[in-house]
Amino acid sequence: MGATGCALLITDRERNVITSRSAGADPAAVMAYNDHYGELDIVVAALQSMPAGRALPFKLLATPEQFAGSEFYNDWSLPNDYGDGLGSVLIRGRDSMAWLAVAAKTAADPFGSPERIALVQALVGHLQQAIRTQVRLTDLDRRNADLIAALDSLSDGVAIVGGDGRLVHMNPAAAAMVAAADGLGVRSGHLVATGERADSTLGRMVYQASVGGPADVAAGGCLAIPRPSGRRPYVARVIPLGTGVSTDVAAQSALLVIADPEREPEPEADTLRRLYGLTKTEAEVARRVLGGSGLRPIADEMSLSLPTIRSHLQHVFLKTGTHRQAELVRLLIGGLAATRRPEERRGRHRAGS
Repeated sequence: MGATGCALLITDRERNVITSRSAGADPAAVMAYNDHYGELDIVVAALQSMPAGRALPFKLLATPEQFAGSEFYNDWSLPNDYGDGLGSVLIRGRDSMAWLAVAAKTAADPFGSPERIALVQALVGHLQQAIRTQVRLTDLDRRNADLIAALDSLSDGVAIVGGDGRLVHMNPAAAAMVAAADGLGVRSGHLVATGERADSTLGRMVYQASVGGPADVAAGGCLAIPRPSGRRPYVARVIPLGTGVSTDVAAQSALLVIADPEREPEPEADTLRRLYGLTKTEAEVARRVLGGSGLRPIADEMSLSLPTIRSHLQHVFLKTGTHRQAELVRLLIGGLAATRRPEERRGRHRAGS
């Protein structure tokens, strides 16, 4: 086109910067623009009120007097041979816009000829689509990162497995189970269970959940995974993630949620106090009840009378909306599992592995 520079710029409330430039542009000029002159750019001020998608000559965006009398024009545009050109708003958001600048030397004939305007106009639609695609991909990356972070924060083991059995992702709790080599493992990138029968069942469930199967075969399900150590088996639930039957095995996946019945919460009295408004003594009684202690041992350990312990327990029942010790234990286990920090969950799981 005979231009001396071409750039993609982003303008928002706090900045106006060149993000991409054509080959041959002076890096020092770009740095000077982003550091200072971009805030003085006459063109960007005019483009703020222009519709997106139109290629417009600089000469239509400001008068010659506005250009010639400005610091931006005299100290940056002219020295870098960017005295004329074309501009177009590509994407406009609520507080920002992306725009294209095609800059050229000042000459007797304006750079914005009908032919050049038509050429830039033909490029604008493609650039708009490219930016929309990039925004979409960035948003998907962010959402994916948020979902992975959510899975990693869970205390139960979570694994995403493809229809071909290959692991896509394991959260730290699942990785700890695999590292313990007590019922679960990874072989050639596949999640496997100890024992031929359990491994075969797991593989079949993953395949049916991810790829689909006959209408009369339920996708997913639960299974117990035996542990060579003799500890209680892991309980795994296989959940379909696909949208239906597919012949593309590699494109489908399933979610495995793996619970360890041996892992029990270790409550802190301060946490119980915050959750349920308990006094210090009430929280300690509740913590010991959750640990399986009887009322008489609790009274002996806390050097309190049995009636006093019973009175504190009644207060705990009242504040937690429970009526029996078994009901209280279920409530506390559920509440504490949701409040433990991820590093605490992983550390306690490793300690019991």
